[in-house]
Amino acid sequence: MGGSLLLALDQCIETRVVILTDGSLGGDDKAIVDIRRKEAKLALKALGVKENYFWNLPDRGLEVTDALILKVAEIIARVQPQSVFFPTAMELHPDHRQTAELVWEGLRQAKSFTGKAFSYEIGTQGQINYLIDISAVVKKKNQVMALYTSQQAINNYTKIVQSLDCARTYTLPKNVLAAEGFWQHETLSKSLSSDTLDNLRPYWQLAKKDNPALVSIIVRTKDRPALLMEALQSIYEQTYPKIEIIVVNDGGDDVSEVIRLFNSVDRTIVLVQFPVNLGRSKAANAGLDEATGEYNAFLDDDDWLETDHIDTLCQAIEKHPANKVVYSGVRCVDGDKKRYPAISARLLTQRCSWQEITFLYMLHYFQMSCLSAAAV
Repeated sequence: MGGSLLLALDQCIETRVVILTDGSLGGDDKAIVDIRRKEAKLALKALGVKENYFWNLPDRGLEVTDALILKVAEIIARVQPQSVFFPTAMELHPDHRQTAELVWEGLRQAKSFTGKAFSYEIGTQGQINYLIDISAVVKKKNQVMALYTSQQAINNYTKIVQSLDCARTYTLPKNVLAAEGFWQHETLSKSLSSDTLDNLRPYWQLAKKDNPALVSIIVRTKDRPALLMEALQSIYEQTYPKIEIIVVNDGGDDVSEVIRLFNSVDRTIVLVQFPVNLGRSKAANAGLDEATGEYNAFLDDDDWLETDHIDTLCQAIEKHPANKVVYSGVRCVDGDKKRYPAISARLLTQRCSWQEITFLYMLHYFQMSCLSAAAV
């Protein structure tokens, strides 16, 4: 939301920024924490921020605790801001999602707060109900982003943010060159789920179950990086907390850059790379060989999962432990999300022999074919 901060500067609106984590995992340089802080201070100065606070919490280790909630509430009560901004709960990075819950709870405890609360986007489009035209300051915003030299060396963040800002002009007049999207929260109710973000809470509220079983999801792919990103994103958005991902690239172009992007967040990914195409069966076998979970599931790169999919299947198989396999139905949709009759399903299996899995798959597809034919 750098453009909005620059517009605030032009209108003589005071802004304050809290940077929660230390950025220690943002590079290989031993001095990366100091480097990132210096870059951040340069950027904050260029944005005209009146005060900044560095809390130095562990990078990718942010946790919502009573002590941190109280600290958030205290700074809100002391500053008495007219508006508070925090990341959308749909962000990929776990610290960003944790920040959403942390600030939300802090706002609720700051009894004297009577201002407005907004979620903003960082690298992922979230649900929005508020747009700000930043065309007048977009050049300056790009210059500020360029100050983060250490991070630009890792990823092309400027182009990513520019693309997001450009996409947000879709519903605006042609002369709007860039816009930033926000969600304005209407009320600070008992929990974020009771506000207008019911459908977003699963992205950051992980299951509260103690010591959940590890689920291995095997993703087969070949020369479809854009589809692979959609499939992986749907796995990262699962409400089930303990998942490992095995990507099997069956002789396709290198996808290590896609894997690297998703490895920056809180799921483990193993990449199996075949130099030549060996076929679906061998790709599946290779994925199973790498899997270490108590349960296994398959997701090809042209499919995706609903956010509660793995959670629902795990609850079902644990309720009936004698069963080797549980499965759900699917929705077939086109590019416009128009539905078509389903002819397949998604399975989750316990670790068992290949003979058992093969028989179960054969039985499953025979049943689904009959059902599909009957529906037609």
